[in-house]
Amino acid sequence: VTHHILIGADAYDYTLDQIQNRFRPSLANPNGINVLNPVYGQLPVVGPFTSTLEKQKATGFYVQDQMDLSEQWKFLAGVRVDHFDQNLRDRIASVTTKQNKTATSPRVGLVYEPSKTVSVYASYSKGFRPNSGQNAAGVAFEPEFSSSTEIGTKLQSEDERLSATIALYRARKSNMLTSDPVNTGFSIAAGEAESKGLEFDLAGKINDDWSIMLAYANTNAKITKASLDVNFGFSLPVGSQLINIPKDSANLLLNREFRFGSGARLSLGGGLTYVGERLGETGVPTFQLPAYTLISLMGSYAPTERLSFTLNVNNAADRVYYPSSYARAWVAPGSPRATTLRVQYKFR
Repeated sequence: VTHHILIGADAYDYTLDQIQNRFRPSLANPNGINVLNPVYGQLPVVGPFTSTLEKQKATGFYVQDQMDLSEQWKFLAGVRVDHFDQNLRDRIASVTTKQNKTATSPRVGLVYEPSKTVSVYASYSKGFRPNSGQNAAGVAFEPEFSSSTEIGTKLQSEDERLSATIALYRARKSNMLTSDPVNTGFSIAAGEAESKGLEFDLAGKINDDWSIMLAYANTNAKITKASLDVNFGFSLPVGSQLINIPKDSANLLLNREFRFGSGARLSLGGGLTYVGERLGETGVPTFQLPAYTLISLMGSYAPTERLSFTLNVNNAADRVYYPSSYARAWVAPGSPRATTLRVQYKFR
């Protein structure tokens, strides 16, 4: 048995200073402003809603061993230990909440390689992530836990220029932040969701001049624990879809390289990004954001080894699209056409 051992550690120090003031219309005038007959110059007085100072310190340690049991079989086992300290000061309520947590996350995997061009694998892992913020009582949220299972196959051409992966996966999360069913405008760490689907990607060189990147994902993301969105009065039963997650999405990028006798290089390429329909408001299955396809163009020219020019055009067709939303009243428009030209010179 041959061992490939990986040992590592990481840490972070995080500070979030947040102040939010707001005004909400009365029940007698829920819209606040009559857009058909607005009255100018009458600004409402905003009051304090959130004023917190949060500090997190975390350290992580991990060890992993990939064991080559034979030429065809490989087994991976690893574990990660995380510890974090959180200090959250609510300046409005003059309350300080402290908590520290330690979590152990295992990881296992098995790979079978019947040939040099084909491998089949399966893996299982757990995850841990602190939640930032506090609930209506001023208490810091419990951390988020996750688990994921994946099986798939990896294919590689004989010349190792092209590689592809097909995978089936299921991921679950608990203690996700969700709307507080009692206190409007606040959240609680009680949400549970599941995402499962299929992913396919292909990358590499078709020949000496052409390269390709292709990715496709079929995703089914849903709620696995019933809850109530008190902000909009929606009941969210088990099986409700998560917002802003398309069932189908895909990316394609093709690139062509040209070489000249003097050593100059020219590269021209283009790409397509497709995002399918997706739920745009929690609890309202009829409100769907429309699917869209974006075109991108790119090119680069290097007359010498030191000098190069790069041109990128995103959303080349200047398509109007909506990548995400919070609700029907909060829909984010996509970026219009953007052109970027970069010039780079290397002195050495």
